[in-house]
Amino acid sequence: MDLLKACFMASFDMEAAIPNLLEEALYKTYEVFGWNFRSDSNKFLENREDAWNCGGAYFPTITDYIDVISSVVESKGFNERLHDEYLGSIRARLDSLRTGVKGLMLDTRLSVDFNHLLDGRVILELEGLKSGEDKSFLMGLVLGRLVEALKARHEKEPGYQHITLVEEAHRLLTRIMPGDSPNRKLGVETFADLLAEVRKYGESLIIVDQIPSKLASEALKNTNTKIIHKLFARDDKDAVGDTMALNEKQRNYLSHLLPGEAVVFSQGWEKPVDMQVERLKHVKTDDAEVEKERIFEAGWKYWLENPGLFCPDFPQDCSDLSWLDRDTLRHMASLPEEMLDWLHMRYTPGTSGEMPEDTLTKRAALFLEARKKIFTNFETSFARQFFRSVLHSAWHRSLMKKYAGMVHVKAEVEAAMKEIPRMMENCLSADTAEKAEKAIGNSICLF
Repeated sequence: MDLLKACFMASFDMEAAIPNLLEEALYKTYEVFGWNFRSDSNKFLENREDAWNCGGAYFPTITDYIDVISSVVESKGFNERLHDEYLGSIRARLDSLRTGVKGLMLDTRLSVDFNHLLDGRVILELEGLKSGEDKSFLMGLVLGRLVEALKARHEKEPGYQHITLVEEAHRLLTRIMPGDSPNRKLGVETFADLLAEVRKYGESLIIVDQIPSKLASEALKNTNTKIIHKLFARDDKDAVGDTMALNEKQRNYLSHLLPGEAVVFSQGWEKPVDMQVERLKHVKTDDAEVEKERIFEAGWKYWLENPGLFCPDFPQDCSDLSWLDRDTLRHMASLPEEMLDWLHMRYTPGTSGEMPEDTLTKRAALFLEARKKIFTNFETSFARQFFRSVLHSAWHRSLMKKYAGMVHVKAEVEAAMKEIPRMMENCLSADTAEKAEKAIGNSICLF
């Protein structure tokens, strides 16, 4: 939670009480989803580790966070002007994280498994994000997740070692200037300290930047080895020169370095040394179309292995990403929730269903057809897990939708949550439309 709060503070300028409001809302948002930070447990689950196998149903999104923030600001009793200013300022920042590509990456219940990323060579490309604030925020999220994954891996494998290269590091590790808010300063210091401490978990950090004067002084001081290529600006030469024992003549020499030449200094050395990097021959680095194709293929492969990751709320657009026919994924993903919504309207006093009864049977048949295609094209264990994720997410969203806005979830809902696994297995084992309809229809007891 502290790292998540630091992401906001290091990336966005925040005035007055906004950081405290964000922090309180963070904790309350996770409490709505059953998390208890004192006991490190979830009241909906017997084992907290099961939360990772439920399609993200127990993890909030930015949208959920915004809903809780509104109630937190309301509870503080601010006068009308402060209330509108605080809420408007917070919502403007967070709403920007839900739009376009950012929304696909950030407003989601599940993210990439960083433990899996630790086992391969991975490049995270942020070129698609044009805003400096967006880039720094995403870098903060990535580094925070990386550190937590490293801690977990270090506990299991004390000898594990890993290298991370952070390019354009000043986006996050920004040098604090006079006039910057204290909150931003605190956020930057949090990440600078974090990167200094992470080495004890077997992590080696390479910080790359073309403008060293923009880097936080802690980032320059805490790095063991400096490799400096050609620099012209006086403030850049002074920024690195003060941390690697360069005299005036040596600092001026940095402006005369040739391509491939660098000045290197490491802890324990008496003085820096000049070096020449061997030039590689016959290497093409400017074929943008080839790079785009490689990125696309890598992303496509990852999506096929983790199809629910990029659309945990399973909108119709997910069908466009499936190499099956366009309707398969849509039927498989949307029908359970549609049927639950319809059943709820039909059997709740004061409401009326919007579909004739035979429509439920027809939709159950479509669901079975979609399930059959998934099972045909994927190995059984994967298909069943994907279906569990879909069904669990659908039922959980329906429950949370009914009790939206309630900070304390009712005991009946907690009991219903424990019934979801049984309901999922009934749906997975159904072999006729009637059985599927009955299995999904029985879940009306959850409401």
